[in-house]
Amino acid sequence: MIEIYDFAQLDTEKQNEVARLVSLSTIIDNENEHPLLVPVTMEEILEAMDARVALTAKNLFAGYIRAKDTLLDQNALAFRQIGTLTVIPEFRGNGVGVSLVKSITQLATQESIPFAFVNQSSEKTFALANYRRAESGELPASAVSKLGNQAMIYPN
Repeated sequence: MIEIYDFAQLDTEKQNEVARLVSLSTIIDNENEHPLLVPVTMEEILEAMDARVALTAKNLFAGYIRAKDTLLDQNALAFRQIGTLTVIPEFRGNGVGVSLVKSITQLATQESIPFAFVNQSSEKTFALANYRRAESGELPASAVSKLGNQAMIYPN
């Protein structure tokens, strides 16, 4: 059984453990199977204000996602970038990623329109959480993928 938790509500020891595992995961995945994953440092994970963590019943780390910067478009609409989706390999294919995306999206939709830049391995996960490919001009001009990943947006 997997439960989704607010990262900020975890104790300091668990936050540090999760930050270390997420950082390592982004580095390993970037070197191996997911070349379009942006490596993230422990410090960046620990500084994340809005993040969700998937833990097993035995309190083992299964996955992570965060809501990042808020960007404004020309009409002053707020857009919130969702990113750093990480699911440990043994938990992939079991809905953990979709649960994390849905949980952080629920938070982000309270104040903004969520969007993400997804690599090929994450596109299906975001689609299952009701995201769709963003059309040209739909996101703020400042929303640019450094790695050329697919832009997806949550319908408001």
